[in-house]
Amino acid sequence: MSGASLVHRVGDASRRLRVHASASGIRGRRRGHGLPVPLYVSVTSYPRRYPVLAITLRSLLVQSLRPDGVLLWVTDEERNALPSDVLRLERHGLTIRSGGADLRSYAKLVFTLEAHPEAVVVTADDDTYYWRRWLESLVAAHRREPRSIWSHRAHWITVEPNGSPRPYACWEHRTARVDGDRLFPTGVGGVLYPPGALHPDALDRDAFLRLAPQADDLWFYWQAKRGGTPARRLPTRRPLRTWIGASPGLAEGNVGRAQNDAQLAALVAAYGLPWHAEVPPRP
Repeated sequence: MSGASLVHRVGDASRRLRVHASASGIRGRRRGHGLPVPLYVSVTSYPRRYPVLAITLRSLLVQSLRPDGVLLWVTDEERNALPSDVLRLERHGLTIRSGGADLRSYAKLVFTLEAHPEAVVVTADDDTYYWRRWLESLVAAHRREPRSIWSHRAHWITVEPNGSPRPYACWEHRTARVDGDRLFPTGVGGVLYPPGALHPDALDRDAFLRLAPQADDLWFYWQAKRGGTPARRLPTRRPLRTWIGASPGLAEGNVGRAQNDAQLAALVAAYGLPWHAEVPPRP
């Protein structure tokens, strides 16, 4: 299915996208972010998502706030398979990079943190429409509370009487809560990470591929808590639109086949319960 035909099937988002994601919209004037450090939007993808990837990237390239870069991380083999509609976006500000290893969903954050440890990094999924002020609202929240991780969407981790986490399917999904030790940012809505937000172990490839190979959100939540960084959710809800016909991603296995729970148990065994730990405040 072509990207163009998908645009016509996304309902209310389609008209806005056709306006904002045109080539003229990409070249249009946008405000600089004004932060004292660089700001990057970081994405990864794989060939099964390529039919919708250009549409997603266009929605990121026309944000009202201009980052220092929109980075797409793929392997060398995946780069050779990129369609022409994605490659054409390089002339409009997209940067395509290879990290030299297949880190699966981790690529959208790990490679950018390694290349730009001083930067604010905002992750995005490759099959979702991001409205024009999506990035601006995350950066505005970061200005108000620069020591926090910010997201548009989150779950609340529910626990058993002994304090251990309940199965993932029993969590409070799309919670109305906006902060707290058990607020769990979910990547589909985008997550903003300030510099130094995560414990240094967050970049330990052997550890995350062993303990949580398909659960990057869980891994980064644990490493944020170990790093003493709180998570907050923007209070204004926006509907998230994923492209009709996009290939199913990690959620199919992690939630549908309860693989999240096995990876959750591995993280608890390795690091304990982060909401019970005495975590020192960040300086």
